[in-house]
Amino acid sequence: MVAGGSAGSVSRMGLKQAREIVSRAATGTVRLLFLSGAKGITKATITNEKGDKIGVENFCINGWSDVPRAEAYIRYQRAVLDLNANKKGLISFIKRYPLVLEEVLSSDEFGVIPKDITERIPVQELELETRPRNIRRCFIEEVNGKFVFRNDPYGPWEITEEPVAGEAYHSGTDAIPMLAKSSESTIDPEGTDRSMHCTVIRRKGTKSYVAIYLRRTSDVDLIYSEVITGQKAFNNCQNMIERNSASLIHDRYSQDGTLNYLAYQPVAFGAKGFKKGTVRGIYKDTNNSERIYNAGFDYFREDMHNVDFPIILRQLRVFGQENTDVIDAIMMCEVFVKTLEITDGRKAMMAMQQKYRDVPHTIYENGKLLVRYTKQAIDANGNPIELHGGMTPLTNLR
Repeated sequence: MVAGGSAGSVSRMGLKQAREIVSRAATGTVRLLFLSGAKGITKATITNEKGDKIGVENFCINGWSDVPRAEAYIRYQRAVLDLNANKKGLISFIKRYPLVLEEVLSSDEFGVIPKDITERIPVQELELETRPRNIRRCFIEEVNGKFVFRNDPYGPWEITEEPVAGEAYHSGTDAIPMLAKSSESTIDPEGTDRSMHCTVIRRKGTKSYVAIYLRRTSDVDLIYSEVITGQKAFNNCQNMIERNSASLIHDRYSQDGTLNYLAYQPVAFGAKGFKKGTVRGIYKDTNNSERIYNAGFDYFREDMHNVDFPIILRQLRVFGQENTDVIDAIMMCEVFVKTLEITDGRKAMMAMQQKYRDVPHTIYENGKLLVRYTKQAIDANGNPIELHGGMTPLTNLR
C-alpha cells in the first residue's frame, strides 16, 4: 500500500498518529519519504514586513522545482513573519512549507509559549527539586457538615494545603467529553495518552495553585460529585469551565441546583467569547483562543515562582504537543481571574465617582415664583458633604 498526504494544520491526535508512522519507519516496518515544502511551489506570495503583498513568484517552472530559490523564499518569509509578536502566522507558514520532517511533526501550537516564559521553567524546576513541596494525594469528603481531606494514594485530588478560612479561591476546568461509555478509569495522567478531566483551584492571596483534580472516566456523576465537593471545601469557590466538551457536566450542575458554582461567561472578553443562550463558562474557538492563552501566559510570566506542582511545569514544557489538561484548566482559571479584575475595576471606578442629589430652591423671576434645582454632593449614605471647602450648589439642572 502507498499512502501520501500534504503538510498543514492537524489535530493533536493526528500528530500522534504521524509520529507513530515515523516511529514505525525507524524500525523498518514502513518506508517513509519526506518531500520538502520547497518543492512544487508555483505561486508564492511575497510580502514585506508589514504583511503587504509585493509580488508573486513561481519556483516550479516547467515542472522542475528550483529548490535553492524556494528555500530562500521560505526563510525570508519566516523572518518577516517572525517580526510579528503574534506567532500564529509564522507557525501556519511553517506548517504549510516545512523544510524538515520535524516541522511536520511539531504542533500547530509549538513555539506559541513566549521565550521569556520557557526560560523560567528550568529555574522553577530547580527550586522544586531543591525544596520539594508537601503535596498530598487525597479524597475530599463532606462528613457531618465538615470537609475532610482523607489521604489516599488513589485519590483524584492533589493539594499543597487545606483551605484557609476567609481566603478567596478561584477555579478552572478543562472537561472531557463523556458521551461514550468506557471502562477506562484513571487518576494518573502518565498512565494514559488520552485527555483527563482536570479542575484546578487557585488561592487569591498567594496567587498559587493549591489543588489539582485529575480523573478520566465516563461517569459524569462521579466527576461532578468529587469536583463540587472540592469547590465547596475551598470556601465555595466558583469554577470557569471550558464548555467545548462540558455539556454533561454543565447539566449536572443545573440538575443539582448548583449553577451558582459555575462562573459566568466572560463577557468582558467581547461578544465572540461566548455563545448566546448559555451563560456559564467559556467556549474556546479561534475568536478567543489567543486571549485565553495570553491570560495563562501572563500568569506564568508574573507568578512562575508561585508554581508548587511539578506536573504544571512538565505539562507547560510540552504545551501544544501532548495532552496538557492541567495547563488548559489553569488558562480557564486565569481567564476567570482577569474577568474579575476587569469587573472589579469597573465597580471601583463607579464607587469612586462622586454622587449628588437634586436640591430644590425657589426664586422670583419676572414676578413669578419658580422652582430651580442644583446638585449637592452626598456620601454613600445620602448625607451632604463638603467639596472644595463648602457646599456651594453646582449647575442648575432645570
